[in-house]
Amino acid sequence: MADEKNLKTVATVAYALQAAGFFVGITWIVAVIVDYVKKDDARGTWLESHYRWQIRTFWFELLWGAIGGILCLIPDRLRHPRRRRHLDHLPHRQGLAQPRGGEAHVRRATARRYARLKRSSSA
Repeated sequence: MADEKNLKTVATVAYALQAAGFFVGITWIVAVIVDYVKKDDARGTWLESHYRWQIRTFWFELLWGAIGGILCLIPDRLRHPRRRRHLDHLPHRQGLAQPRGGEAHVRRATARRYARLKRSSSA
């Protein structure tokens, strides 16, 4: 009974180390080492599944962390070649001073609107 209580305390500490791993990454490694050391002692008890789960969690975290890290290195334009980033295609987003057409574009659009209004009011 005392041995099982000791194993329960060690498993709880390993859980705490894994939780602390979100802030201090080295504690995940310490937790998995503790789990591997105590796994054989817990064989045949209800704590065996907890140690096995903690070990598997570590390896899945490592796998998905590596996959996520690799995916973060791939530029967005390669992952989504047809999707443009918001307004990145406009010249002023590429370091030029003014948008395409500058103020002349606005003047032409205003003249077109004015001409439409004039035609509709004279008819």
